[in-house]
Amino acid sequence: VDTARAARGPMAVTVDEEARTRVRHIYTVSAPVAGKVLRISRPDGHDGTSLHVGDAVVEGRTTVAVMQPVPPSLLDVRSRAELEAALVAANAVVTLAEAEIHRIDAAVSFARTELARAEGLARSNTIPARDLEKARFDLETIEAQLATAKAQLEVRRREQAVVSARLLESSGTDASTNQGCCVKISAPESGRVLRIVQEDEAVVQAGAPLVQIGDPRDLEIVADFLSTEAVQIRAGAAVTIDGWGGPVLRG
Repeated sequence: VDTARAARGPMAVTVDEEARTRVRHIYTVSAPVAGKVLRISRPDGHDGTSLHVGDAVVEGRTTVAVMQPVPPSLLDVRSRAELEAALVAANAVVTLAEAEIHRIDAAVSFARTELARAEGLARSNTIPARDLEKARFDLETIEAQLATAKAQLEVRRREQAVVSARLLESSGTDASTNQGCCVKISAPESGRVLRIVQEDEAVVQAGAPLVQIGDPRDLEIVADFLSTEAVQIRAGAAVTIDGWGGPVLRG
């Protein structure tokens, strides 16, 4: 039989659970627009933007990703034939609008001549004032028609340009050499690269996650407790951290 002396002493009630650490604030960099994102993690010595997990980034200064416009889709035989026919029709409409402007311009010149002659006859009281007013009205009407025709011509030319643009094919030029073609995405916060979500070059939609950034020095400890255990924990209670590979931490 083992015996021991009973004595009063301190007693601690603890709730023990395995925990994990995580970065307190994680910033996910997403694609602002739909397009082709270039490869983010490139081999060492490769030209262009390159990031790897653990690299330091500076807010607003470090480029974390570069995006390019999506190349136009290929046209099948039927679609190309339809667009080519639409372009021919657009060219014909532009030619028709230009001819209409020439016709109205000639009418304006004639109306101005008629007005000048009517003004001369009116000064000698050869024609009544009504005929002079009629000549002025005719000139103003035809000038308004000329302005309308010029506006219509501009509309037809824009429609022609739209069809021509749809027929354009990729020129094969490397878009990365054109600094005006790309969207550079900067780091939203200083820290380090925690994860590269989209490492390879690919076409992504707007809002697709690309890179995660955070400060590994700003950590928090997370543990999952049962409900019966969680209700026993009060804010400000003492915490002991051990078994993490270092000395026991208390806080």
